[in-house]
Amino acid sequence: MTKVCMLAVQHCAKDDRIFYKEALSLKKHGFDVYYLHGAEPDGSIVDLGGNILNSNGEKEIEIDGIKIIGIPHAKGLIQKTLNKMNQSDFYKEIIKVGIGLNADVYHAHEPQSLYIAQKIEENIKTKVIYDAHEPWINAHKKDALLRTILLPKLKYLISANQITRGDLVFHNHKIKSEVVYNCSSSDVFFPEFNQEKLKTPIIVHEGSMKFDRGLKEIIEVIKYLKPKHPAIKFKIVGETYNEESAYLLSKIKEYALEDNIFETGWLTYENVGNELKNCSIGLITNTSIERNTLAGPANKFFNYLTYGIACVAVDLPETTALLRDTKSGITIQERSIKKLSEAIDTLLTDKNRLSTYCKKAFDAYQKYNWKNEEKKLITFYKHTVLGEKGIQFH
Repeated sequence: MTKVCMLAVQHCAKDDRIFYKEALSLKKHGFDVYYLHGAEPDGSIVDLGGNILNSNGEKEIEIDGIKIIGIPHAKGLIQKTLNKMNQSDFYKEIIKVGIGLNADVYHAHEPQSLYIAQKIEENIKTKVIYDAHEPWINAHKKDALLRTILLPKLKYLISANQITRGDLVFHNHKIKSEVVYNCSSSDVFFPEFNQEKLKTPIIVHEGSMKFDRGLKEIIEVIKYLKPKHPAIKFKIVGETYNEESAYLLSKIKEYALEDNIFETGWLTYENVGNELKNCSIGLITNTSIERNTLAGPANKFFNYLTYGIACVAVDLPETTALLRDTKSGITIQERSIKKLSEAIDTLLTDKNRLSTYCKKAFDAYQKYNWKNEEKKLITFYKHTVLGEKGIQFH
């Protein structure tokens, strides 16, 4: 049985892409899957919400057949300083444990874990895949140095979008690569489209609502549209925190929007779909900063498709390309109150247009779903990385 070791420094044990999608898919197709990652400094292995999964302090746990090993992150000034140079006890231990696993493939999910994987590769015969969830931006000198050292040695690349793949392949044209979108999995998100929800449309934002995701603008939009649409509803599927939470609550009270804006609070990954399925208009309102422009499409875009939710999105390349392909929503050139209001008002007023977009979204799910992306993942593993066959039929 082929052994695969997922490697991550900054992602939690039940990350949606690493655990729920890739690891479980590989396990389903007969791979022996381990997930070696950075645990909390006290050794706690946690999920997306910070809930502890190893309540008895185990270093290794098994969930749905995936063996999860947590290596405690650096703590203390000296170790944290050494960590910045990849010389801490954390790095030494995770490399040691990784070598001991003697996996056939090490699947790294950040530049830091790619460094670890390549250190392991220096000691044993194995294959290394880098899975670029986001663009590799040289935000710090360390990022630039890691890219200079690691990228020339990389042979196999999986990316969550075309832009990131293009950038990395441009700088190392020998890389074998595949794009695997973060589409929703029907094992967790059960596809459903009920046209009754169009009679009383609910606007939704999936994920934590932050200032850089348009919190201030959206509140103003709801306030602006309420006189024309008194029953307007906006749901945050997730939770706001700290300063954003205080701001949200103060504005709801100031503008008397208690009947118009709702927040579910933090949800387990498995429960997100239940809150999305009765919504009709989904928002993607990230700022047009470098990381957002080069990244995407947002995971929420694919989750919106799963439940036939029309999308209103700021013009970011990957998301706009998919909106053009699926014809399931509206792109706005700037994240302004005026443009957001116009787009949302159009959909609330023109129910035929809203219905068309929602149907197109649900139709697009037949193409953009994890079952199809899983095929790409497994094919890349078997044909490209492991080379089980010299030719591949498409």
